[in-house]
Amino acid sequence: MNKGAKLIAIDPRETEVTRRAELWLRVRPSSDLALALAMINVIINEGLYDKDFVDKWTIGFDKLKTHVQDYPPEKVEEITWVPADLIVKAARLYATNRPGHIEWGNALEHNVNSFQASRAISILMSITGNLGVPGGEIESRGSGYRFGDTESSESGVLGRWSSQLELRDQDTEGEATKQGWSRLEYVTRCALRSSSVRHKVYLGRRPLSYSRRLCSGV
Repeated sequence: MNKGAKLIAIDPRETEVTRRAELWLRVRPSSDLALALAMINVIINEGLYDKDFVDKWTIGFDKLKTHVQDYPPEKVEEITWVPADLIVKAARLYATNRPGHIEWGNALEHNVNSFQASRAISILMSITGNLGVPGGEIESRGSGYRFGDTESSESGVLGRWSSQLELRDQDTEGEATKQGWSRLEYVTRCALRSSSVRHKVYLGRRPLSYSRRLCSGV
């Protein structure tokens, strides 16, 4: 942040992180999925997504676009308690400041919406083209976020789905040169053809849905 990075904090509690953030979304507990869908809605409807990445590396974008029309910021404000204008600002800030990285912890996993919420967040990463690029989504090789694990890699930090990123080191015959790719494009292609993402990112295979009952009593 001292070098100009923008921070969006999504947390129902006030913390040191929220105090330093450019935007603080004080989200209703268990409503992260609805928030992510509203951000996807804004990014798609305002044309802020990475069109080249979506065309080359994703499947089901049309179904996703149709689905998120049910989650405009004004409707999601009622679900999440986050004002619609802040949802719009957060979506624009994330989509227009690239590369971007989303960090989430175990708290997201403590409700039955966790699987779909994780899918929606992963879709945010993919439609903004933040996969397999320097400064984008990062994860150490192996399971979990083991930053600085020298047994996993020399640097401890590689691209997301990095268990397969050793493909980028197998360029023994100069594939990137032969294909006329930049080094960045080669690394991205290696990441996206790995088994972890099944070659492409599936955006609309099954509808994402938000269960209101999780917020009862909150």
